[in-house]
Amino acid sequence: MIMISIVICLALELFTSQLAQFRSYQWISVYSLFIKKLFKQHGAWDSPWGVVAIMLAPLAITRLIQAGLNQVWLGLFELIFGIAVLIFCLRYQSQDEWIDDLSDAAEQGDEDRIIELSEKIMGKPLDKQKDTALQVSESILGNINEQMFSVLLWFVLLGPMGALMYRLSWYLSEQAGMDLATPGFKQASNRLYAILNWLPARLLVIGYAIVGSFEDVMLAWRETSHEMEDMQSVNQMIVVNAGRGAIHIDRHINIDDEGNEVCGMESIKIARGLILRTMLAWGIVIAALTLAGWAS
Repeated sequence: MIMISIVICLALELFTSQLAQFRSYQWISVYSLFIKKLFKQHGAWDSPWGVVAIMLAPLAITRLIQAGLNQVWLGLFELIFGIAVLIFCLRYQSQDEWIDDLSDAAEQGDEDRIIELSEKIMGKPLDKQKDTALQVSESILGNINEQMFSVLLWFVLLGPMGALMYRLSWYLSEQAGMDLATPGFKQASNRLYAILNWLPARLLVIGYAIVGSFEDVMLAWRETSHEMEDMQSVNQMIVVNAGRGAIHIDRHINIDDEGNEVCGMESIKIARGLILRTMLAWGIVIAALTLAGWAS
């Protein structure tokens, strides 16, 4: 069921553009504020217990539904439920059209269009002090972990509950408003999110090494500083630096008169190709493991 759910979700994700409108995480904020009110001014909120309190009910309900649907109508309802949860938790949106349009805009020298498309792909504003193509390339290489790979991995390991656990941790760490983010709560949510990203980030790097330049990926992995202030920064830099090594991005970088890195637009398409090959490689691994499980 896991492999079938993943195949269906990825097909929908890659070949349709309408799924994003069905993803609203606003309910998490409303629900979280409700849980916080139950704590009132209790000091336990400003600690890991606040994060546990928010995540406990959704994960328990998801697990109960998953167990209740097991083997009902040969698992059809369990499959539908898994697909629904996975679609909700994935945040990947096919960027092929945007990337092609960005390439055309670069050829035409349309700076406004370049900025618009780059920020769409990155999901955040451009840093005007850095090269646009390099920022977009690194964003493509790094964002795939949060948008898709980590969700799929936790779905494979724990089913729908695993995918929802990861997406909830992402929301509490990255999106939670000031009404929730007391210092202890924020530290705990950041820590949980970093822990859930630790394994996926490294498996993604292994995928980069398999389909890209193995030696350059391993070198970038070893040379990435582990002295950053938080685990999530290390996770992100390992993925980005390994991706840069996998596609030999340094070959596309020149240094301008001010000492800044300037990268050609072709690096964006190369980064996209690496992502697609990596996801295909891991898809084959998951399929092989699934078939082996069925055979046994």
